Amino acid sequence: ERIDKEEFGVCKICSGLIPEERMLEVPNATKCVDCKTKDKLNLK
Repeated sequence: ERIDKEEFGVCKICSGLIPEERMLEVPNATKCVDCKTKDKLNLK
């Protein structure tokens, strides 16, 4: 479904591209590493 909507590999927070290496490691990733880290630390 995310592929059809062209959302696959795009961060849902910053709309930046999620690196291919991350998508291979975490295929269901919806956030880039920076946004995931900030989210985990509750930073905005």
